Amino acid sequence: MKKKILLYGFILTMIITLLSGCSSSGRKDIIGKWTVTNIETKSSNNFLESLQYSLLKMLFSPGTVMEFYDTKVSVAMNSMDYKWIKENTIQIGNDKGEDAPIIFDVEIDKESMTLSNSMVSIYLVKGESDHIGEDKASLDKDSLLFMRMPIRIRWLLNSVTMVLLSFMWLN
Repeated sequence: MKKKILLYGFILTMIITLLSGCSSSGRKDIIGKWTVTNIETKSSNNFLESLQYSLLKMLFSPGTVMEFYDTKVSVAMNSMDYKWIKENTIQIGNDKGEDAPIIFDVEIDKESMTLSNSMVSIYLVKGESDHIGEDKASLDKDSLLFMRMPIRIRWLLNSVTMVLLSFMWLN
């Protein structure tokens, strides 16, 4: 009798451990590499919004690869936390002072994703693409110039952008 109780207790413990260990921390369809194809502004009526849009445009320029892991996202050689706030809403960065969080509504359709908020819409395709920007007519001069810069200069500009964004959202 005592062995049966121990066996049932052990089985119950294993089931609880299995169920709690496999719980989902959010949608898994975002995990992987995504390449930015375009970024659009929704409105820029004042100077601060225009500056924020310019900084986001540098960070999420066409051709930039974003790689999502379980709780981290890598963007332009920067790694940030992310979490799902709701089923279709994501927060990139955390509010513990390390990163300035940015909240996006997310739409994922197998091979494409759109991140949007009140300021911008960012369009991405699944995977790492070397063909982004071949249609040069669809890109503006700033995006083309940024894509042609050496990787170290792009990394430096993206790092400065992240610092400026952090300061702007902390104030």
